[in-house]
This record gives sequence, C-alpha cells and structure tokens, in this order.
Amino acid sequence: MGLFKIGIGAALLFLVGVTPAWAICGPVDEWIDTQAASEVYPVKAGGMLLRGVHRIIESPVELACHVYKGSTEELQYGVGVLKGFGYGLLWTLDSILRGAWDIVTFAFPDYHGEPGGHAQECWGANAGGATA
Repeated sequence: MGLFKIGIGAALLFLVGVTPAWAICGPVDEWIDTQAASEVYPVKAGGMLLRGVHRIIESPVELACHVYKGSTEELQYGVGVLKGFGYGLLWTLDSILRGAWDIVTFAFPDYHGEPGGHAQECWGANAGGATA
C-alpha cells in the first residue's frame, strides 16, 4: 500500500508541475477550431486533420485532470479518485472518438466535424480552454 501512496503523490506532483504549461493550450485549441471551420477547403482539411491528431494526443490529460479534480473535491478517501477515474475515462474516450472521426472525415468538402467538448476546469478558471 505504501508504493501506491508514493505513486499517487508522484502523479499529483507531476500534475502540479505541468499546470502552467497546460494553460497555453486554450488559444491553440481555439486556433485549430477556427481552421477546421474555415470555408477554404485546404485550410479546413488541414485544420480537421490537425484537430483530430491533437484530440487523440491530448486525450490522456482528461483522465489525469478528472482524477486530480475528484481527489481534491471529495472528502471521503478514495471516492473522489474513483469518480474522477470514471469521468476521466468517459471524456478520454469521447476525445479519442471525436479525434478519430475528424481524421476519417477531414477530406469531405462541406463537413467541418463535430467540435463538441466541455470546459476543462481542473487547474483554475478554464485553464485548458474548451476541449473537444
């Protein structure tokens, strides 16, 4: 059990360390979404492809974010971690599926994908911007 606690502590320190770097992703997400919504076909296709790859690469952060948020908001030991893990898995899967869908459909001329998403609020007021 001691090794488990060390692992949780190390993961939380890692999350605290990446917080400032993660805050810059909001403008990047907005820029990618505007590229994917463009009416100019090459810009739209590139934006959708980039958004799909970005979503898939970014998806594990959902899991870490929700576990961290659940562990800091729940008072009962372990309950917040488990709830956060469940929500994290849900949003990670959502992000991967939306990213894969953007990659599969980027070449369709009049289709701009499914932006969707939710506000990422794990490290301050809208730290990561709206993720999709």
